[in-house]
Amino acid sequence: MKQFIITLLAVLTGAVILSIVPFLITIGLIASTSESAPRVQPNSVLVYDLTTIVSDISVEDFNFSALMDEPLNKTISLKSLLNNIEKASYDANIKGIVLTGNSVSSNLADMTELRKALLKFKESGKFVYYFSDIISQGCLYISSVADGVYMVPEGTVEMFGVSSQNLFLKNLLDNIGVDMQVIRHGKFKSAIEPYVQTSMSEPARLQLQKVVDGMWAQMRSDIALGRGVSEEALDEYVNNTPYANATTAYQAGLVDSLVYLDEFDNILRQKLGIGNNAKIQTIGITSYSDVYVEYGQTSYSQDKIAVVYAMGEILDGSNKSDQQNIYAGDLSRQIRQVARDKAVKAIVLRVSSPGGSALASDIIWREVEQAKLQKPIVVSMGEYAASGGYYISCAANYIIAQPTTITGSIGVFGLIPCAKKLTDDIGLSFDEVRSNQCSNISPFSPLTDKQTQFLTKLIENTYDTFTKRCADGRGMTQESIDSIGQGRVWLGSDALNIGLVDELGGLEDAIDKAVELAGLGDYEILEYPKSIDMMESFLKKIENADESFMAEIFLDDEYSRYQRVKRQIASPSVNALLEYDIIVK
Repeated sequence: MKQFIITLLAVLTGAVILSIVPFLITIGLIASTSESAPRVQPNSVLVYDLTTIVSDISVEDFNFSALMDEPLNKTISLKSLLNNIEKASYDANIKGIVLTGNSVSSNLADMTELRKALLKFKESGKFVYYFSDIISQGCLYISSVADGVYMVPEGTVEMFGVSSQNLFLKNLLDNIGVDMQVIRHGKFKSAIEPYVQTSMSEPARLQLQKVVDGMWAQMRSDIALGRGVSEEALDEYVNNTPYANATTAYQAGLVDSLVYLDEFDNILRQKLGIGNNAKIQTIGITSYSDVYVEYGQTSYSQDKIAVVYAMGEILDGSNKSDQQNIYAGDLSRQIRQVARDKAVKAIVLRVSSPGGSALASDIIWREVEQAKLQKPIVVSMGEYAASGGYYISCAANYIIAQPTTITGSIGVFGLIPCAKKLTDDIGLSFDEVRSNQCSNISPFSPLTDKQTQFLTKLIENTYDTFTKRCADGRGMTQESIDSIGQGRVWLGSDALNIGLVDELGGLEDAIDKAVELAGLGDYEILEYPKSIDMMESFLKKIENADESFMAEIFLDDEYSRYQRVKRQIASPSVNALLEYDIIVK
C-alpha cells in the first residue's frame, strides 16, 4: 500500500510538472529576450534591501514555494554585494545608498564585512541612509554606520542580544526505543549531545557561553561606536526594552528621526537637490550588478586570482547539482584544476562549513596541500569554518577569519543508532550468522565490546591524524593543538590569539593577501564553482526525480534538515564525523 501511494503521488506530481514545464520555459525565454542591461540615471540612489539573501555564492535553487512567494526572494553573492558597493563609490551617477528592510538575511560574519564596505563607501563623500518601519537587531547593526537612521513614528526596534537554544532528542529517542551509541574524542565535541543528553554538558555550556558573549560584545561595540552611545547604556537598553517603540529608540539615540515614507522621500530629495515633487531615481542592489563602471582593477588581466567557494556540509562523493553542500570529489577536482591553471597565480579558498565527513575532509585537505606546492593559498573563513571546515583550511599558507567566525572544533565522533528496544516492542526479532567478529554492526543490535574497541580505535586514529594535519599546517606541535582542540569551538578573535588563524578580516582582505603573496599588479578575479540558474536546477531535479524530489517539493526547507538527520542516524558508518552542530542565530 505504501509503495502504491508513493507511485500514485509520483504520477500525479509528474503530470503537474510536465504541464508547467512548457509554461516555465516560455517565461524563461520571454525574460531572456526582454531583459536588457539596466541604466543608471544621473543623480540616482542605490537601494539595498537588507532582506535580500546574501550567500557566498548566488544559488538560484528551484523550489515550488518560490513560485508562490510574492515577491520572489532576491539573492546576491557576498562578492557581488561588496563589488556593487565599491563600484557605486566610483559611479558619478550614484549619489548615495539607501538601506531598507526590517530584517537581515545574512550572518554576523558577513554583516561585519558589509559594515566595513559601507564605511569605505562613505569615504567617497557620498551618503548612507536607512529607513524602515521595524528595525531588527541585525538591521541596527548594519545601519549604525549610516549618516541617518529613520523610521516611522509608530514603528518598533527589536534588540535582544545573542542567544542559542539547543534541541535535545534523548527523551524522544528513549520513548520510541532508539539508543544512540556514541564514540568521541574531545570533551567539548557537543554535536552528539542532543542524542544522548537532555541538557548541555558543562564543557558545551562553557564554550557556547563564550561564543554568544563574544558575538554580543562585537555587536555592542560596533553599534555603540556607530551610534555614539556608551556600551553600558546599550546593555541597559537591551536588558530593559528589548522590544521598544520608536520614541524610546529615538530617546536612546538609536534612531535619528521619526518620519513617514513621504517625509523620508522629501529628506532624500533635499539631499539630492531636486524639487519637492521630482521623481527619485533609484536602482536596486541586485540589478546594479549588471551595470558597468570602470574603476579599480582593469576588467581583464592575464594574471588571475581564483576564488573557490566551499560552502555547506562536507560530504563524500560528488554531486555537481548541489551547490549548497561540499562534496569531496567536486571540490578536490576544482582545486586541482585551478592549481594546474598557469594563468591562476593564487587561490582564495572561501570556507563556510560546520564540517562533516572525516574522509571527505582529508581528501580535500590533500588537494589543498598539493595545490600549495604550486601557488599561494589563502583561506577566507565565513560564518563558520569548524571541525571539518577547519580541517580543509589548516594547510593553507594564510588564514583570515572574521572576529565572529566560529572555527576550531578539532575533535571527532562516531554515532551508531541502536533500535533494538523499538524492534522488540513492535514484535520484530532478528537472528544472524557472521564470518567475523565485526561483521554485524547493525542498527538493530547493540555494539559488542569488540566492535566498540574497533570504533574507538578508529576515532582515536582520526583525531590523531586531524591534530597532526593542524600542527603541520600551523607550524605548531601536536600537543599544543590538542590543548586547544578536544572539540572546542573558538571565535575568530580568540582563534587569532591561539594561532589557529593569521589575521582578522573578510573575503576582500583574503584576496588582497593572495595578491600580495603572488606579487601581482593587475589581476582578474575568477570564481568557482560557476553557479547554475534556476531553470537548470529545475531540469536536473526533473531528470533525477524520485520520491525524494516529491519530499523536497512538499517539505521545502525542512527537507534539508531531514536529510542531515538521516545521514547521521539512518545507518551505521565507520567513517568518523568532524562536525560542529551549534549555529548561533
